[in-house]
Amino acid sequence: MDLTFSSLFTTTFYSSVLFLCIFFMLKKANRMRQVGVRTLILCILLILLKLMFPYEFFFSKNINLTLLYPKIYQFLHSPLELFKNKTIQPFNILCFIWGAGIVYNLMIFIIQYVRMSFYVKNLELIRDQRLYDLLYSIIEKKRLHFHFRFVSSETAVSPYIFGIFRPYIVLSDTMNLDSQNLYYIISHEIAHYYNGDLLLKFIMSLLKIVYWWNPLLYLLQKQLNRLLEINIDSIVTRNWSENQKLNYLSCLIDSAKEKYIVPVPCKDEIILSFQSGNPFTTSQRVTFLLEDLDAPNKFSLPRSALLLFLSVFLFFIPVFTTFEAWHAAPQIKEDTFEINSQNAFYIDNGNGTFDLYIDYNYAKTITEIFDSTIPIKKRGSQNEIQ
Repeated sequence: MDLTFSSLFTTTFYSSVLFLCIFFMLKKANRMRQVGVRTLILCILLILLKLMFPYEFFFSKNINLTLLYPKIYQFLHSPLELFKNKTIQPFNILCFIWGAGIVYNLMIFIIQYVRMSFYVKNLELIRDQRLYDLLYSIIEKKRLHFHFRFVSSETAVSPYIFGIFRPYIVLSDTMNLDSQNLYYIISHEIAHYYNGDLLLKFIMSLLKIVYWWNPLLYLLQKQLNRLLEINIDSIVTRNWSENQKLNYLSCLIDSAKEKYIVPVPCKDEIILSFQSGNPFTTSQRVTFLLEDLDAPNKFSLPRSALLLFLSVFLFFIPVFTTFEAWHAAPQIKEDTFEINSQNAFYIDNGNGTFDLYIDYNYAKTITEIFDSTIPIKKRGSQNEIQ
């Protein structure tokens, strides 16, 4: 199991192809409903898993590429002279830049996470028994057990949850919510936690740190955040009545109208909020909830299975195949030459055989023409062509 330039290139290529397939489905809400939001999330998980292990295995077969890629590979591995007979390969320079970018982005992420953790843990603990009664009623219904803490923020922030191991639910002092809306918000945040969304976003952030140079990861993160919100809305409202779903929708719309301030230490990839602040995401969440009321059975098993099959296929291709740059060895290039219509011609002997001439020098007699583009001339003529 080796990590090579070729294995990284192969993994990135097939991951990009899979993402384009997913992105095509994400362009229309109708397509998303047909293949299923969970199927799309699973496909993204396959991309993340593939990017976590971009290795070349001993049983992998090489796919030799002859166009463009060999030139790129050769350039990256050609030594550049520095000074005093010291050389360095462009590939080593890129590896250094890649490593430096990882260290820099990782430090920024750690600092932001620590600041956010310090910020949340120093917020005032909410002791309103109403909140904990709502929390326990939700947990008992789902038979879930964990200790959540409610804290209060003085700034106008959308309710959000933070913390993988010690979860905090942050509510704003400026919000005047009744018990019903609080129930919806708490249900939403708890569902995020028990669905593993915080951990998934954390892994997504780490992969974005490693592949900081790849725009695919930034687009992938945005789409994943959107899908997670739509999925949680579906999970929370699955067994609710139509009236409850409409009230939940009303709560979501009212929340979208509020002008929220994002706390300074906050990073979107380390929290999950009830209202993301992205108008397009909110619009799609509302659309999905409304369509679920009108036509709840738009899911298409064949289309979902087809996308999942394609995703699994693209996931395993880099395991068994690796793109490799192919070019002829210098010795082979010196000992070979090209035969084409510009430097060769046949002479018809009239008995089913042909004499092959290269640069007007006899090469050999053949019985079968191997290149129809090479001209055929009559014997005794230098210019006539049949």
